[in-house]
Amino acid sequence: MTPPAAFEDRRTRVVAAPPAELWEVVAGLGGDRGWPGASLAWSVRGALDRLAGGSGHPRRRRDPDRLAPGDPVDSWQVEQVEPGRRLLLRSRMELPGTARLELVVEAAPDGGSRLVQRVSFVPDGRRGAAYWRAVAPLCRLVFGRQLAGIARAAERRAV
Repeated sequence: MTPPAAFEDRRTRVVAAPPAELWEVVAGLGGDRGWPGASLAWSVRGALDRLAGGSGHPRRRRDPDRLAPGDPVDSWQVEQVEPGRRLLLRSRMELPGTARLELVVEAAPDGGSRLVQRVSFVPDGRRGAAYWRAVAPLCRLVFGRQLAGIARAAERRAV
């Protein structure tokens, strides 16, 4: 179960690929494979995090093909994983609150799939709320590109 959030961006995208192909892309995010549609944005965000004293956005994973709770995925950490269906990540960047990224793969009636992406932020007080309001437009742009990039990567695999 995903914890409740004060701020949330939820998007759904229909993907012309079977759920298994889509899951392979989701489960392979980060590390040497990067973030389809958003790798540059994550690199810039990582540089800003390093300037703030954080660890940045290092490209790392324990295993490029498998995920388990506690595993690092670049600047994220796996909180929960339901193989083939759901991945919940928690940001490890320096933030005035807690950010999570949830990706859910669902079967679509036509043999394709749906990808649900939920970005949530629970602020630490007023500073955190102000932070989210300031970065929300950029986050919407980055996460929108990321969602589209993941879908495109899965569709290319399915061809």
